[in-house]
Parts: sequence; C-alpha cells; structure tokens
Amino acid sequence: LELKEQEHKELKEYCDLKGIIYFCTPCDVPSVELLERINCPFYKVASRDLSNDLLLNKLSKIDKPIIISTGMADYDEIDHAISILNKPKNKLIIMQCTSQYPCSFDNVNLNVIKTLKDKYGYATGFSDHTPGVLASVIATIMGAVVIEKHITLDKLMKGTDQPGSLEEQELSQLVKEINIAKRVIGSSEKS
Repeated sequence: LELKEQEHKELKEYCDLKGIIYFCTPCDVPSVELLERINCPFYKVASRDLSNDLLLNKLSKIDKPIIISTGMADYDEIDHAISILNKPKNKLIIMQCTSQYPCSFDNVNLNVIKTLKDKYGYATGFSDHTPGVLASVIATIMGAVVIEKHITLDKLMKGTDQPGSLEEQELSQLVKEINIAKRVIGSSEKS
C-alpha cells in the first residue's frame, strides 16, 4: 500500500522501459509531492477522497489530467470535487464504480456511465471490480473511454481484490475483446 520514493522511481523507470504509463492514486499532499518529483503524468482520485479538500486543492494547481472514481460518492460529493479540481474537459475523466469487492453483476449499474457524461460533460470510464471481462467490454460499448481492472498473479491469493481481478491470460482476453467490441460498434453511418 505504500512505497518509498526510490521504489516509485524504480517502478516508473521499468514501466518507461516497457512502454507502460506509470501513475498513482495519491491520498495526501506529501504523496502528490513525491509523485511530482518522479514526474507522474496524471493522477487518480479515489472515491473516498472526493471530499479531501487538501488533496483536491493540491491537484487543482497541477496542470495534469485527473481521473476521479465515484464508487462511494453521491452527486453532491462529485460536484464538490469537480468544482475544486476545476479542470477543463480534456483533463478530467469520471469513473463509474461500485465499491464492492468483488462486485456482483446486479450492482454494476453501467447506465451511470451515460448519466455522468450527460450530467457533467466530461469523458467517462469504468472501474470494474466484477469477475471476468464482460462488464468492461459492455462499458466500452456504452462509451467508457477508460477501463480500470485490477490484475493479480493468482486469484487464490489472500485479499478482497483477488476474485474480481484478472490473471495475465484474462487481461490479454480483455484487451482483445475490447478491441473487437470497438470494431463491432462501427460507425453511425448506415451502409
């Protein structure tokens, strides 16, 4: 849950080497300052921190994109965070999320993706805690521009994230199916 600055640097350097974008979810101002020192390209705000004014104010002063999760938030909390962050449309993404690990399919509520986009006018995404890849593929079809999916080395490992996480071959399957879904959606032109 916590890494030293040198560990962040090592991970970022490795990600850079592999062509992976390294970013983090800071939970306090010192964490943002650490991540700024290693040049984190954007940040994610956990739903629990949508009322963390110190964190939000610090992030608002940084000219980098922000992804906000809405798992435990109501619309007043989302409004509050958006007003403090004060980001232009191209620098904020709002994630539909249900804070249940693993999340049952009955609680996913993917229609909120469109509701968030219509209400706020920002790009929307989906933070998926369901087992498998289906919900993420459907979210893509429904307009999610970002998919967050936890990964694991082994679903049998201890922890609440494991059952809703993907192992390596499932992650490959998710990417493949999202790419197929984008092709299947096609254009709005009848031909």
